[in-house]
Amino acid sequence: MSFRHRIAGGAAEVSAAQAALAGWLRAAGASPGGIARAEIVLEELVLNAQRHGGAPEVVVEAAIAGRLCTLVLEDAGPLFDPTAGALPLAAASLGEARVGGLGLALVRRSALALRYGRTAAGRNRLEVDLALS
Repeated sequence: MSFRHRIAGGAAEVSAAQAALAGWLRAAGASPGGIARAEIVLEELVLNAQRHGGAPEVVVEAAIAGRLCTLVLEDAGPLFDPTAGALPLAAASLGEARVGGLGLALVRRSALALRYGRTAAGRNRLEVDLALS
């Protein structure tokens, strides 16, 4: 059983993809926490690719092996490796936190593993392993 969704629009299409992914994961027996993690990771990565990378579309695929879900996201935006670089520093308080810029940190902390590469066609490819429980 696998999942595939093409997202070529903005937030409304991302929400539709999240709902489709959640339904697919629910049918596969994922826990509510596992589903929530996958939805957040999907949203952060797709919106980053579209808003910051100018990707016209993002193709999302998912597969399950045991209690692990691997999300695979591909886009034709400029080279960007979200696994590289330091995480942003945590703010001392919520009042001092800046808006934005923490999405990749959230993805990295939610994932069991991240793997980035470029495809032969020059597309970004990010694989994200997430716990289903």
